[in-house]
Amino acid sequence: MEQSNEAVIGKMMCVHRLHRRALEKQLQVTGLYPAQHRTLMHLANNPNISQTELAKSLEVTTATVAVTLKKLEQDGYVTRKVDSADNRFHQIEITEKGKQIVEESEHIFSNVNQVMLQDFAEQEKEQLLQFFERICDGLQKEFS
Repeated sequence: MEQSNEAVIGKMMCVHRLHRRALEKQLQVTGLYPAQHRTLMHLANNPNISQTELAKSLEVTTATVAVTLKKLEQDGYVTRKVDSADNRFHQIEITEKGKQIVEESEHIFSNVNQVMLQDFAEQEKEQLLQFFERICDGLQKEFS
């Protein structure tokens, strides 16, 4: 039983590593480092988020977010403006250049995910999804 558990966990970790490597390799064309890319994509999916909320969501420090945003701003991917109502709050907006990277990245994600699941029938993907939901539910119940 224990060996079977280890084999399953080992394969899940292998899938995660291979997926991450495939994405990183394909995303190199964007010219962004992984942390910059992750931040930009998170901003695209969460408009009007504060730097503090962004740090929390990305599970990094506010200092790390500040450094990443500074580089993204210098390179023209985002702009930061002080909020007129609260000068401690920076409004972060993605520029057109940033939006182009987001769009290109979404195509890359879609392509990598398509390749990853291309050999599965719809029924098999549904079953796999149910297995992963049970794993997530069990971990959340036990450790959250």
